[in-house]
Amino acid sequence: MIGHADHGAGAGRVAFVVGGTGVVGAEIVARLLDRGWTVRALARSILAERALADAGAEAVPGNLLDASGDWRAGLARADLVVNAGLPRLSPPVRRRRLRRLGRRASDGARALVRAAPTTPIVAVSTTLVGQDLALARAAKAMEAELAGHPDLALVRLPWVYGASGPLAWVSQGVDARRYRIVGPGINRWPLISSADAAEAVLMAAALGSGIYTASEPDAPRQRELVEHLCATGGTPIPDHVPEALATFSLGAPLAAALSCDGRPEVSEALLAQGWHPSCEWRKDLLRLTRPEAAPEERSR
Repeated sequence: MIGHADHGAGAGRVAFVVGGTGVVGAEIVARLLDRGWTVRALARSILAERALADAGAEAVPGNLLDASGDWRAGLARADLVVNAGLPRLSPPVRRRRLRRLGRRASDGARALVRAAPTTPIVAVSTTLVGQDLALARAAKAMEAELAGHPDLALVRLPWVYGASGPLAWVSQGVDARRYRIVGPGINRWPLISSADAAEAVLMAAALGSGIYTASEPDAPRQRELVEHLCATGGTPIPDHVPEALATFSLGAPLAAALSCDGRPEVSEALLAQGWHPSCEWRKDLLRLTRPEAAPEERSR
């Protein structure tokens, strides 16, 4: 793929990125550019085009389901394809929507394989696929379509915290006093920062074909994480809500995922190559999900 010994060096090489404005994708784009790669990134909107251009990437208008396939020209002669384009979800998450997103993820991954039958692909997925959760429907569909590719590195990530995504929604919900602890709150939430996730993805691309998992070693319990946000942000600890009742505001798939317990093991291959988290949720969660609410700046 991108070289075992020099996964940071990319002078003269081209990466084609799907999902380059997402919480992990944006970090991947930034790191590839810093390391000398030319980055072409798919953009589904004018706002995405502007964000990618501002980052220094070459925006390729369109999406994987475009019948015209104009985006294929942007993929031509790429040395690496990065698929970080899993759908972004916000509550309430309904099963009907997940079925629709699952079909889109499947069709998009199929189109990507057809357009890049021999180009190395590194894809971002979720550890929730191993827990039979409806929220992972799109990720499962994407994995199934990519599985036959001859040079695929698949990276499964736990809950990612950064400027956007589910943990940012939880953090901002706690701050606005809109989040309630789902169930008893004793279930563990495995976490990883968006920056560490991006590094794991690039390391997996360097290692080559396989399935990799990256996570921080300390997985807090849901209640522990919420209490941490409350303590550092100056808000009261919220009430608990039974999972059955949480489905009304969150949707059943999201409520089930938030009350699910998980502790994934980091892949030995990543550890052997020197990957380790540079962030730790106790120090960095609030800073990354609500930078404007740094504890020293709070007046509450």
